[in-house]
Amino acid sequence: MGNGGDIATSPAPSVATSAWTAARVFLLAAAAWHIPLGLIGFLYDRSFPIGSAATETAGSGHIFGIFESNGWHNLAAVLLGIVALYFTIEPRRAREVALAIGLVHVGLVAGLIIWDDSTFWIASNIADQLIHASTAIGGLTTGLPPRSQLVLRH
Repeated sequence: MGNGGDIATSPAPSVATSAWTAARVFLLAAAAWHIPLGLIGFLYDRSFPIGSAATETAGSGHIFGIFESNGWHNLAAVLLGIVALYFTIEPRRAREVALAIGLVHVGLVAGLIIWDDSTFWIASNIADQLIHASTAIGGLTTGLPPRSQLVLRH
């Protein structure tokens, strides 16, 4: 910088925002649903069966008599809710996290449709699948970049 020819550069401005984007609203809704449901689920079933045979014989609890669950399912719900809540509060990567949650749930829904339920350690039924599918749709629709950002360059 001493000879006048050097150019000083400043760091890029922060992209953190306090705006309530669609991704942040989705993440807040996901946290508000998954954290309480996972915690309540532990009141119904705290088993952590290892392996599909153990999962099948362990049985499962039904939260509110509707959602089939076991300890693994409850733990996953609480962890998803905590991640969603974190990125609601610290939204720097909210869109990417919403997209990741959506993609994971697409895989979960597809896996539970394609393979027999006894293949997995989590207990799940059609009510759970509706929540998984809703989470997949919400994550994908709020996490994908807007069309205006999808520019093809030749």
